[in-house]
Amino acid sequence: MTQNKTNITLAFLLISLMAFSCAGNSKNSEGSKGPQIEYRVVESDDYSQELWATKDGQFQNTGIGDVVWIIDQRDYDGDGLEEAFIGESAGGSASWSSIVFFDKESNTFRKVEFRNLDVSLNDSVEEWNGKWSFTGGGDAHHERFIYEKGRILKVEDYTKPMPDGVISN
Repeated sequence: MTQNKTNITLAFLLISLMAFSCAGNSKNSEGSKGPQIEYRVVESDDYSQELWATKDGQFQNTGIGDVVWIIDQRDYDGDGLEEAFIGESAGGSASWSSIVFFDKESNTFRKVEFRNLDVSLNDSVEEWNGKWSFTGGGDAHHERFIYEKGRILKVEDYTKPMPDGVISN
């Protein structure tokens, strides 16, 4: 009788361990849909910073950067791959922002820049109409942009109306 109880207990333990193991495997396979990307800034020998990425477990240089910093990283366009919202500078006081993304067709990292804007971008990302967006400007005038399929699109442009009787130059 004691032998039967021990066998039943062992059998129950083995079944529990197998069920737990299978549940863990399905969770891992759910979380590993498509390539996983994480961006990092790496100091180079000449004191500049380069943007590197870990993609599918391999650490690789994106080829982007002189002086670069990561503002934010997430999947901005919903394609299953993370992009990086970065700041860049060629030295001095001039700087601009870019989105770095992995181009599945060319199998390379590329960037699209927020250049020649009418506003300076705020270094923040916010959800807007179900999409991640980037804003610039201030109270009197602001613009909003989204990233989609390798392009930056302006989706909002607002200028506060002047009060009645005020003439603008």
